Amino acid sequence: AVNATYRRVLENRYLAYARGGLGALKPYAREKGAPTLPGQELAATTESMLVLTRDFPAFFKSYRHYPKHPAKSYLHDFVWTRQIEGGRPLYSLEHDMTDITDQYALIAARLFYIGHTLNTLQVGILCMPYRGGTLVGLTNQTFIEQIGRMDSSIARGIGHMKLEARVKPMFEVLQEQYRAKAAAR
Repeated sequence: AVNATYRRVLENRYLAYARGGLGALKPYAREKGAPTLPGQELAATTESMLVLTRDFPAFFKSYRHYPKHPAKSYLHDFVWTRQIEGGRPLYSLEHDMTDITDQYALIAARLFYIGHTLNTLQVGILCMPYRGGTLVGLTNQTFIEQIGRMDSSIARGIGHMKLEARVKPMFEVLQEQYRAKAAAR
């Protein structure tokens, strides 16, 4: 029953986001203090991704203002996940946007949470050829509602664990898509 309830909440978030982007995301109600504003958090994080704004303006525009400025060449994936964090279930909706060319592979991911520890998380990964190998750039920003009550090292630890758990599958997706493009040539 809990899974079904959380799935409905995430489905409603997805539908709002798919229709109106970050601005359509409703605030998260919290026990104490001001509500969490996931759309504002993620918009600010996206705008601070200087490599996107400077070097990939079309990707930035499509990602920042999703779904207003769609670009047919970008891949969009949406998934919902359930994982255990601190002995309790943590549910999230993830939006991945990917662009793979001969010159680079770029992926941006947003996660919206229902839970007790995290509000939102955003990851950006850029892979480019470099000296016979691949140069990988990574950025991550996590918004944690309970930061005021948590030791900052614990908060960083949660961010690192989430990043590690999310990054490996993203790299695997990039690798698979790159191989498919290379095989198609």
